Parts: sequence; C-alpha cells; structure tokens
Amino acid sequence: MLLVVAAVGAVFLFLTGKPAGSGALVVWTFDRASADSFPAEVDGRSVEVRRVPVRLLDVRVMALSMAAGGRDKGSGGGGVGIQGGPVDLVETEMGSVGKYFLSPSVAEGAWVGLGERLAAAPWARSLPESRLAVWRDTTGVQRLLPRDIHPTTLTYQPELFAEVGLDATVARTWGELAELCGAYERARAELGQASHRAIEWPRANASVVLLILQQRGVELISAGGRPDLSDPRIAETLAAYAGWVGRAGVPPARSVELTAGDLVAGRLAMLPTADWRAGLIERAAPELSGKLRMRPLPVFSLTENNAPTATWGGTGIGIPASALDPEASWRLLELLYTDNSAAVDRYLATRVLPVLPETWGDPRLTASEPFYGGQAVGRLLAALAGALPPAAARRVSPLYPTVQMELNGVTSAVVSGHAEGDPGATRAFAERLLAAAQVRLDARWAALGGAPR
Repeated sequence: MLLVVAAVGAVFLFLTGKPAGSGALVVWTFDRASADSFPAEVDGRSVEVRRVPVRLLDVRVMALSMAAGGRDKGSGGGGVGIQGGPVDLVETEMGSVGKYFLSPSVAEGAWVGLGERLAAAPWARSLPESRLAVWRDTTGVQRLLPRDIHPTTLTYQPELFAEVGLDATVARTWGELAELCGAYERARAELGQASHRAIEWPRANASVVLLILQQRGVELISAGGRPDLSDPRIAETLAAYAGWVGRAGVPPARSVELTAGDLVAGRLAMLPTADWRAGLIERAAPELSGKLRMRPLPVFSLTENNAPTATWGGTGIGIPASALDPEASWRLLELLYTDNSAAVDRYLATRVLPVLPETWGDPRLTASEPFYGGQAVGRLLAALAGALPPAAARRVSPLYPTVQMELNGVTSAVVSGHAEGDPGATRAFAERLLAAAQVRLDARWAALGGAPR
C-alpha cells in the first residue's frame, strides 16, 4: 500500500511540477542565467524557478498543452495534472513556439491569451512591436511576452588589427569587411602566424546569412505562416557570402570556451555577437578585459535601406493554459517586467539588454565598461535595439526551425561549391538549391494543413 501511495505521489509531482498543497508559484525556464531575475515572492507566495533543459522543456510544454486541451473546461472535475495547472509560467525559446500556433485551437490549448491584460498594463505599452509580433498566434492573439531583443554586433580586438596596420571600424559593408579580413590574414601569414584568423564565419550553418537577410528586410515566412524562399535577395546573399567566406575567416569553435581561448591567444580577432553571446565570452574569458570593443554590423549594400543590426535568437514567457491561477501568474509577470533595477542587474550579469526601453537610460547600463576598454556598450546595444529592421518581427510558423535547417544545408552546399571568379554560377547554384528546398517546405506545409500559395 505504501508503494502505491508513493507511486501516486510521484506521478502527481511529475504532472503538476509541485507538491500537493504547495503555495509556491512555479516557473520553468531553460535559461540558467534567467533564473536569478525572478522575484523571490509575489503577494506572500514564494517563487520557485526550475531550470529544465530546452528539449525536455519542449516535451513538458507539449504534454501540458495536450492535458489542458483535453480537459472539459465546463465541468468541475478533472484528473490530476489536467484540471489543475502543473506550472504557473514557462519561459521558452523562440524556435520551440511555432508548433503551438499551428491553429487557434492548438494555441488556446497551450497558452493563455494575454491581450486584455496587456492592454490594461501601462508598463507594456513600450514593449517593442518587433518582439511582441514574434509571440502572437496566427490570429493575432498575444500568447507570450518577449524577454529580450538581442541586438547583434561585431566584437573585435582593435590591438590585433592595429598590429598589422588595419582598423576594423572602417568597413561599411560586408564585402568591405571581407576584403579587410583577407588583408589581415595575409599580413599575419607574412609574420608566420597563419593560424591567426580575422573573423569567425560559419561555413555549415546560416546564422550570419540569416542576420544579413534580416538587415535587408527579407521575410522568410509569408502571411499565415507559410515558408517562402522565393525572394531573389536570398540567393544573392548566399552567393556573396560564399565569396566572403572564401577570402578569410574560420568556422566557429565547438564551444564558447574554445572560442574564448582563441580570442585570448590572439588566434581570432573578430566575431559576430548577439548581446547574450558577448556575455558568454565575458564570463568564459575574464582575461580579455580591456581588449575587446563592439561595433554595429556592416550592411550588405550602401544603396539599400539596410539596418545596422539584426536580432539573433529570442526567449518568450507565457502562462500555460493549464495554470491553476492565471491571475497570480500575471501578477508575477508584472513584477518581473516592472522591476527595472532587476532588469539592469540581469544585463550586468549576462549582457542581455532589457526588453523595456525605460531601462536603457539607467546609468549602470549606459556607463563606460572597463571590460570593453571604456566603451559604453550598453548605450550602443540600446541604440541598435531601436534600429532593428522590420524583418526582425518574424512571423510565427511551426516550420521556422525547418526553414533554418534547410538554409543551413543550402549555405553549406553553396560555400562548398563556390566557384571563385564566377559569382553568376554560384548564384544560379544557390537558386537551384533554394527551389528544391522550397518544394520540400511546401510538402511539409501541406502535410500540416497549411493553405497553398
């Protein structure tokens, strides 16, 4: 009998995420650095923040949504973990949320709609539209709130460039940057330092390509959530990128610790950094203090209306549909977003720029930073956050991770098959690969019940 009771208790704990009778508000997050930013209590109830690895978090949220969607909301009954809410808030990653917005019924079964509460909250009026849009379902209902903006910069070591008579700030376009990086590596080779590379440029994934497409205003998801790779600027960007990667640069290391080690040893002079990635580098290599600087991203073309930055990644937080007390969950959200001091503390600890512009003028955020040789990087990040391109307002699609994977494969193939001196052939190759990827994406979209073009 005791074994049965213990088993039932274990099942209850697994389904609800908290012991029976607990008055604590429970938060699930995949982000270790985010855990310290939550208040310790709300209206006399303690707050328990539990870190769940991102893949496991995805599985758990899917289970919650199926439980919430399957219960009879009109009845007073319900099973353990179905009638009651297993968790009060969930913080999840951008690439995981699209599947919940496949249809209005799926979205409703996963997340509480926040529209009315948001409209009545004065503090929410300054949340950037470009970030709010990421977390709305296909009918426009706000399901989660953005936790970050993630403007992206280039972080570089000015002394390494100066040693070979170069200045990393003068390159206005990505093409000019590629030329500068090629000159850097040739100069290092002449000094017997062939292993000293100018820039980190991925060859097997599209992370930088996606940044450039954002800067150029390219939208990869059409209205309704259908993937769309037909914009000719995609093939143009891929062909150009393949040429740049062929001139200089090195693929990313396997871990942030290895990347930091290359920076410390002088083997790497520059890399693209979202705010969160800059924070990881700082924590991994404190000995870089004073040696690094940040600059805006170069643009693809001086004749286009390109943005000086793009956003890389993103985290949202919402109330699961199975939550026991959505009002208490909302109260916790309000305290999280209105504590400007805690938001700046989080920035200082992680370099993640707060999402509310009201915090951007805080003296601790705008101060000169010894780690960056006195540069006020918070001021730079805030300025760039205000200049994000419209394409940063990514439309939600359950296939967005698939779009990224397809572009990863196309980028790898185009870089590998780049014909030096024949950009036209490289672009034609990219166009063929994109067309084939579009066929696969259309088939996946149709299988999900999506409307055709």
